[in-house]
Amino acid sequence: MQDQVFVGSVVLADRVIERGWVLVSAGQVIHVGEDVPPSGERHGGPGFVVLPGAIDGQVHSRSQKDQEDFVWSTRSAAAGGITTIVDMPYDEGDLIATAERFDRKVQTAGEQ
Repeated sequence: MQDQVFVGSVVLADRVIERGWVLVSAGQVIHVGEDVPPSGERHGGPGFVVLPGAIDGQVHSRSQKDQEDFVWSTRSAAAGGITTIVDMPYDEGDLIATAERFDRKVQTAGEQ
């Protein structure tokens, strides 16, 4: 498998590298750099945003009342290198199945 290079504005925890790149080999981030990227299969370019991390596609931030919340699930994810979570549409006792309930959940998450 050929190395992959993701080029664009690389968003890190402490800064953004405007002319940055992320080198991925065998599915792992090997190096984050600036300016001239190394060789490899290139993705992105100027105007793209690169988030070097993983996506957790199934998170239950509020499925157990008084056990966990967004602040804890997102901190845990970040500690493990996760940059994006997809929270499931069920909060204990409150299935998120209407626009009103979804908006309320978005507001609560934003407050945290």
